[in-house]
Order: sequence, then C-alpha cells, then structure tokens
Amino acid sequence: MLVPKLFTTLRAYTRQQFAADLTAGVIVGIVALPLAIAFAIAGGLTPERGLYTAIIAGFLISALGGSRVQIGGPTGAFVVIVAGIVQQYGVDGLLAATLMAGVILVVESDDTTREVIGEVFRCAGHRVLPARNGVEAFDVLQQEPVDCIVSETRVSRLSGEGLYTQVEQRLPHLARRFVFISGDTQEPEVRQFLERSGCLLIPKPFDVELLVEAVDEILEAVALGAQGREAGAAPV
Repeated sequence: MLVPKLFTTLRAYTRQQFAADLTAGVIVGIVALPLAIAFAIAGGLTPERGLYTAIIAGFLISALGGSRVQIGGPTGAFVVIVAGIVQQYGVDGLLAATLMAGVILVVESDDTTREVIGEVFRCAGHRVLPARNGVEAFDVLQQEPVDCIVSETRVSRLSGEGLYTQVEQRLPHLARRFVFISGDTQEPEVRQFLERSGCLLIPKPFDVELLVEAVDEILEAVALGAQGREAGAAPV
C-alpha cells in the first residue's frame, strides 16, 4: 500500500526540522507565488487564479507526495498551452482539457522516437509512461491505470500485435485504447491485424497532429465511458 511520506515523517518530526522547513517554505513562497501570478496573467487568467492554484497544488503535493524532498510549483512550459486554450475556449475549456488529461503508455523500441512522442504528450499535460518493448509495456499495464496506449507494431520481445492479444485476453477493457504507429502499413499481416482489431493507425513517418488527434479521440471515449458507467452503461 502506498502511503504519503508525510504520514511516516511526522512520527519522528522535531522542532528543529519544523523550523528549517518553515524557513525553506517562506523562501520558496517568496519566489513561487509571484511567479504563479505572472503565469496566470500570461495565460490570460486573473492574478488570483494563479495564486489559488499555487497554494492548493503546493498543499496537495506536500501532503500526498511520496518523498521528503518532493518538488512542485508553477512551470513556464505550460503558459503557451494554457494561454492558447483560454483564448480559444475560455476558462471552461481549460477545465475540460484538464479533466481530459490522461495517462498514456508509449511503446517504442527506438529511444529517440519514444522520447519525442513522450515529450509531445507531456507538454499537452498528460502523464507519459515509456516502455521499450511489449513485455515491459504489459508489465506497466498490470500495475498502472492507463487511458491510452501508443504502440509501434514491431516493437521487440513482444510485438504490437502480441501486446494487443495479451491485453485483449487479460485486460479486455483496455483493448479499445490502442493507437498504433507503423512503417509497415502495406504488409499484409499488419493490415489484417489492424482490420481485425479495429484500432487506430498512424503511418510512419507520422504527423504529430494526427497522432495527437487520435489519442484525443481515445481519451474522449474514455471520459465518456466514465460518465456512462455512472449511468450504468458499458465501460470504454
């Protein structure tokens, strides 16, 4: 069972540690709070929203983090994303995009390609779990909740088709969450597999926008499925 570090740390917490943590917290607050306000303004929001976000997020990270040196705070990388969403869709759209943020498993043998795909989705606010092969990917699926699986069809040790078959048999609720990328789209066996599975395919060299759209389609279906479960419908 995973227990926040705060619960175990308090058992031997001393006044000296509290004084040191208090000093460190004040120093961090002096730096982070004005930065959070500035990011809110840059993102097209009111200053107090940045202040509220920094305080609430900082409290949750400190209370629920798994390390005594957990780091959390505003990041400039999201300003461009937040500003674009707010400008086009408003604050309600930003909230909807936040709720749709998911956990994406990226299965790719090539280190560079895997890192590029991961960075694309991390910048969009998603959590990315990397896997170098199908065996590693299936291990992750058994341990972590995953909303979408982006997989090369010809990864090592266990192919994309093999991974899909394992998931279909043992984790069937995830079978409709695959997006495959492949440079072998003309191979008969690859085409037959994709036709049988009905999974989305992005051919290599892939267009990043098409990949993002395909993943968004899966995440939207997962979000609708969660709403459907509350109403008694079948899960996605």
